[in-house]
Parts: sequence; C-alpha cells; structure tokens
Amino acid sequence: SVALAIRCHQCNGWHGKYPDKSSISTCDNINNQCETPNFCVKIIDAMTPGSSYVTYKSDCYYAPNIQVNPQNLSQIQTKGCYPFQDGSQPVKRWWYCFCNDRD
Repeated sequence: SVALAIRCHQCNGWHGKYPDKSSISTCDNINNQCETPNFCVKIIDAMTPGSSYVTYKSDCYYAPNIQVNPQNLSQIQTKGCYPFQDGSQPVKRWWYCFCNDRD
C-alpha cells in the first residue's frame, strides 16, 4: 500500500514587522508546493531576542523523526514543535514545527 502524500507550501516568509520593505514574501505565491508522505514543516529562525520579526521557511519534510541535537533523535508528533540547534559557535537555533493533518 502506498502512503497518501500531503502537499506542503514551499516558501520563505516572516511574521511581524520586517525591516526590509522591498522584500516580497514567497509565501504569497500558493503555487510553490511539494509532496511528502510524512510532514509539512515550518522552520522558524528565532532571531535575536527583542527583534520585531521572525523569519521562516515552509517545506516538505521526508522523515518520521528529527535529530534535534547530536544526542537526541526525536519521533515527530503532528502539531509538535522541536527546538533545533546546529554545531556552530555561537550556536544557531531554530524551531521546527510539523503537521500532517492538512495541506
């Protein structure tokens, strides 16, 4: 049996008061889509504390789990958000938020 695919929006955008007025959010274009049997993901860049906006990327996610840090592989739950950090110095952090109950 083939798992049903869900369609996810593929784009970059932001929430809040974005300082660059000339930028256009690609999330206004609903034709950029991908399909996955697993999850849609919204990757939120936490930015600097006190910033008036956050940027995000929406995409398909092709795995049932997420490596949130080198020691922790987590099973993804729908509507779950997971803190993610890379190995750089200083450490960069994101939020990965998932859903698989709607396109």
